[in-house]
Amino acid sequence: MRKALEEAERRWSIALSGSQIGVYDVDLVSGRSVVSDTWWKMLGLQPDADANPEQIWKERLHPDDREMVIAADRACIAGEIERLKTEYRILHNDGHYIWLLSDAMVAERDADGIAARLVGTQTDITGLKSAEAALMASEERFRSAIENAPIGMALLDLDGHWLTVNDALCEFLGYTPVELTKSSFQELTHPEDLEADLANMRQLLNGEIPSYQLEKRYIHKSGTHKWGSLSVSLARDEAGYPAYIIKQILDVTHRREVERLQSEFISTVSHELRTPLTAIQGALSLLRANFETRANDKDKKLIANTLESSQRLSRLVNDILDVQKMAEDKVDYDFEIADICELVRQTAEAQAPFAEKWGIEIEMRLPAEAINCRIDKDRFSQALVNLVSNAIKFSDEGVKIIVGAEQLADGGARVSVQDFGAGIPAEFRDRIFSKFAQADGSSTRKNQGSGLGLSITKSIIEAFGGTLAFQTETGKGTIFFFDLPAVAEEKRRA
Repeated sequence: MRKALEEAERRWSIALSGSQIGVYDVDLVSGRSVVSDTWWKMLGLQPDADANPEQIWKERLHPDDREMVIAADRACIAGEIERLKTEYRILHNDGHYIWLLSDAMVAERDADGIAARLVGTQTDITGLKSAEAALMASEERFRSAIENAPIGMALLDLDGHWLTVNDALCEFLGYTPVELTKSSFQELTHPEDLEADLANMRQLLNGEIPSYQLEKRYIHKSGTHKWGSLSVSLARDEAGYPAYIIKQILDVTHRREVERLQSEFISTVSHELRTPLTAIQGALSLLRANFETRANDKDKKLIANTLESSQRLSRLVNDILDVQKMAEDKVDYDFEIADICELVRQTAEAQAPFAEKWGIEIEMRLPAEAINCRIDKDRFSQALVNLVSNAIKFSDEGVKIIVGAEQLADGGARVSVQDFGAGIPAEFRDRIFSKFAQADGSSTRKNQGSGLGLSITKSIIEAFGGTLAFQTETGKGTIFFFDLPAVAEEKRRA
């Protein structure tokens, strides 16, 4: 029996050691206790048969936890609670505190019900506590970031109901946090903007897109409309399933109003300029015709220069109106299947007088066969004119530019305009397609432009489903080219 007990104790000791669980048995009468070797190891101590573990434990207990732990022990010993579970800090031998989870119960009472023995286990949960602290700190930072963010931030459930909102969002929408959490984003979205938001939301929840951004109108508590720049992402749980929606909303109402006023101003001014410009050009053309034989060379030159300036101003007004329409997506395109080779030829021939004026020759490189693309013929010519006129302006007298078209392997088409000028300055290349972008004055000596031509051209080509790009080399010239998509077979037959 003794051997059996020794073997059982050995196995039990191995099991406890492997599981890193310390065991203690406190004699409540004598105040002494017996502990397992694991208990000593948890505290960084060597087992000591002469030491009193109970006294060591009390001395190393964290001062801030002492009152709570002793009170819980007393409650268990007094029979107020059947089982004692506490978490507390205790001083490790190397000088830092570790966290222990203690689980104990009274194992023996005397005839009068007085507790005689307290038996329990202790587990080192320092790692768990550190993880909990890190998680709490992370959650606090996240909560603080939401609450103190200068823009509206919110968490929503998958049905669109507000879960957490910050002060900036409440101020933006005019509601209190309680009022907002009783509603959904669908209720506060302008009806005309709701479907676009919902379509993006469906793609987000289906995993088709990682996030999305859009600008839309919200309904303020006062009934007015507020514009918000919305950024939406999705948080997922550990299994990868959607958990909640994260939204950031920047108030852009003021910017939108400024843009509206700017648009109205540009449109009004441009339209108001068109009428007198037309009259001026008509009058100048009439004067030039009437004085063709009677005026001296000086007067003729004055009339010609004035007419040219008015025409340049007219082109600028038209460019500004085009840019405004394109920005507002109000350009109407009359798409049809057309031979772009013929359009390239017509455009190049139309620009020949302008090229001849500056001593530039236009060379055309076109295939014998037609290349059909789906385009708006007038807008195509407008885009190509911008590229050809730029090539002329940036070429030296006595050289040529090359205008060409070719069929691509995928059935699409490429139209290119090449000059042999100075090339595009490196510092200008990143913003060459921006509105009102221009190189330095010396590069535009022949004809000061508005800086809108390339921006307009890019918008037109992209409306055709194509792309505009360029290749340039300092001192050797530049090639601007745009690729257009192939025409679907059914459209080609039609």
